[in-house]
Amino acid sequence: MEGTVFDVQRFAVHDGPGIRTTVFLKGCPLRCGWCHNAESWHRRPQLAVRTGLCPGCEECRDATPGATARLPHRSRCPALRVIGRVTTAGAVIEEVLRDRDYYAASGGGLTLSGGEPLTQPAFTESLLRLAGEAGVNTCLDTSGFASEQTVLRMVGLVDLWLYDVKATGEQDHRSLTGVGPGRILANLERLLVLGERVRLRVPLLPGVNDTHEHLQHVAAIAARHPELDGVDVFPYHSWGVAKAAEVGATLPYADLPSVTPEAASDLVSRLHRLGCTRAQLG
Repeated sequence: MEGTVFDVQRFAVHDGPGIRTTVFLKGCPLRCGWCHNAESWHRRPQLAVRTGLCPGCEECRDATPGATARLPHRSRCPALRVIGRVTTAGAVIEEVLRDRDYYAASGGGLTLSGGEPLTQPAFTESLLRLAGEAGVNTCLDTSGFASEQTVLRMVGLVDLWLYDVKATGEQDHRSLTGVGPGRILANLERLLVLGERVRLRVPLLPGVNDTHEHLQHVAAIAARHPELDGVDVFPYHSWGVAKAAEVGATLPYADLPSVTPEAASDLVSRLHRLGCTRAQLG
């Protein structure tokens, strides 16, 4: 089974419990204006152009950021790199298993992220199955925007779902992410009814989606489902802005400053005051 991966990060500690290897898959149906991984939007490998790194060669002169065709197999110019590689599920798991001793000692394992792993359902299912057969804990970081059939394929293979709640209401959700919330919320309810272990992830941008209505919505979900594993708040940071420019992607909130530690704590406090006492910084 083949799929497209754009990064593998070993010794990750913010993508689920313990020490983990996070595998980032390309492809995402959302277009969040604050995306940290805009290089993941397109399923195919892409050309990234890092302006200012060229030593004066001619190779990158006509290069198009984000191009998916006629990609260089190798480039002598440090301004050019290809993001994404087609690989097999077996090869990925072989890489993941290099750190299995750390997973055993810390309660960690494999996390699939992206992009949106559910845009590559067969590859994602294969990775989860192989990890499970090897005794490796699995997390799936997802927006939940997928068909019911796709979500059900993963049930029983995921030890912990890391599930995004990005905005509230049809208009705001569509404006901020490019899609409506209906399918996402329906899949969340479906997973909880089926007894899957789910942890909410709440990205918050001051002045954008940190409204009372949205925080109240998050608190209401948590109150309705005490079986949730928890609620993690992720205040905005601008780490993805430079990467987006390299692939020609435009982020509407590129000029938004990263949230200060004090403001981040305030976001969590606001959720606590709404009764969501399990909320914490992710």
